[in-house]
Amino acid sequence: MFENSSVFILGKDNAVYLLEIDEGLRNEILQLFSIAKVQMVDNKEKIEFDGSYIPNSDECLYISNYKLADEILDAIRVPIGTEFFKKYNGSFPEIKAIFVGEKIERDDKEVFSLAFQLFRRDQRLKKTGINLFYHGSTFKKENDYGFNISKSIECYFEGDSLYFSLFILQGRFLI
Repeated sequence: MFENSSVFILGKDNAVYLLEIDEGLRNEILQLFSIAKVQMVDNKEKIEFDGSYIPNSDECLYISNYKLADEILDAIRVPIGTEFFKKYNGSFPEIKAIFVGEKIERDDKEVFSLAFQLFRRDQRLKKTGINLFYHGSTFKKENDYGFNISKSIECYFEGDSLYFSLFILQGRFLI
């Protein structure tokens, strides 16, 4: 899953950016998101979201007829037409989520599959203090901007349904 996807950033302002990375890292991120999707959705009972039910570990919630923003779908359709994630006026845009996705044609219709990871402040490398990275046989200080991508996703979109396990997290970045 997601073999032909790019990796995108959803900004706090709901702008979509393409994350410029090398092929090896892209494949690693896509595999991580694919595994997270399987763990969240596959082999689980799907329960329609009603606002009151908290799912068990063998269940996930969904909202049918869910509409994603056109900017997100356009980025999946034509990744090369998406602006790169980079500094603007000396700083990077605030990150709301990281996502991957793909589009297939089924019965002359576009069918989208996307996985979203909510970006938390603790994923950002801090400019205060000292960030150490092990390289070779010693630690090196890193001063550049950076962030971490975790092993989980908060929601998965397929067709016209949005799947998630906790609405509290999922509801923080839906657009």
